Formats: sequence, C-alpha cells, structure tokens
Amino acid sequence: STYFGLAEEKSTLELLVIIGASSLIVLACSLVIYSLFYISVIGKTHEYGRLRVLGATSVQIKRIVRKESFLLSCAAIPIGVVLGSVLGYCFVPDGWHWMTTLECAVVTEIALKIAVHTPVKKASMVSPIEALRINTTDTPATEKTRIEHRKITPSSLARMSFARNKKKAILTVLSLGFAGVLLMCAATYLNSTDVESMAKQQFANGDIVLS
Repeated sequence: STYFGLAEEKSTLELLVIIGASSLIVLACSLVIYSLFYISVIGKTHEYGRLRVLGATSVQIKRIVRKESFLLSCAAIPIGVVLGSVLGYCFVPDGWHWMTTLECAVVTEIALKIAVHTPVKKASMVSPIEALRINTTDTPATEKTRIEHRKITPSSLARMSFARNKKKAILTVLSLGFAGVLLMCAATYLNSTDVESMAKQQFANGDIVLS
C-alpha cells in the first residue's frame, strides 16, 4: 500500500522537506542568537572601550566575546537537548533517536559559531575614543523635537525604543516573528497528521476483509 511504501522508503521529496525544515530551524536559531549577541555587544560598548584603554587588543576582545558565547552554549545547549529529547519522546516515542539528538546539538553549536561572528567582529572594532562618545543608539538625535511635553504610555515608550535603535528593533521583531511562525507551522503539522486515518484510507470496507 501507499502508506507502508512511504513508511519504509524515503523519497526524494521527503528528504527535501526534511532538509528544508532543518534549514529553517537552524536559520531561526542563528537569527535569535545573532540578535541577542548584537544587543549585548551594543550594550557593552563602553566596557569594551575601557578594556581598549587599558591595553586590550582587538584579538583579546574577540576572545572575550567568543568565550562568553562558549560558556553560554555549554550551559544552554545541554538543557535544550534534554528538554527537547523529553518532549520529543513524549510526543512521538517511535520517532525519537539518540543519534539525531547528538546531531542536533552539533548543528546548534555550529549555528552559534556562525551567528556570533558578526557581533564578535563589531566588538573588536570598538576603539577607546569611540567608546567615550558612543551610546546605545544607532541613530543620533540630529533634530530637536517641537513637542516639549510627551504623554508617557507603553505605546509611546515602545515607539521611542524602536526609533532609538532600528537595527536592534528589526532583529528582535524578525527573531520573535520567525520563531512564532515556525512554532505555529510545526504545531499545525503535528495536529493535522493522523497516521491511523492515513492507513485506513487504503481499507474502504473496514479494517479486516474476509473473502
């Protein structure tokens, strides 16, 4: 039957779907990690500048950020692997394999290395002079506002935060939005797939036919 044929043989289309889904997951992980480290580097610009004043080289600054990412990955990846394994086994016991879990951990570490490359480079380019006058905004205020008194509301504060650092806001929205879309797609797929109904489509007259 079609069901057993699909279950036993992995077609080219199935492999392409698996590769595409895995690539999307890696992209989502890399985007979240990149946005987090970018925000962290922007917030620690003054600290890196002080280290440069004390004589730290750009190579040493790179090592500091990379070591920070390594320590965070050592703490976060094992927790994520254990939680993911438990949840995966609870949802689909027959589909869980320990080798796949190890492969996911390796892929996550590679995604981390790729994602922190740009923030590490940005941190190493901070000079002592720039650290004295740079702030956490990407767009300096060049024009004076005509509004002397503003009504402080959550919406106005959110708009002010987005306007101060547009790249940070874009990265945050992309990472949260992409992760949310990926979660909804995975949940929809899991809820829409019924293996038993797929098998019963081949048996129109019932589960057992005597002839």
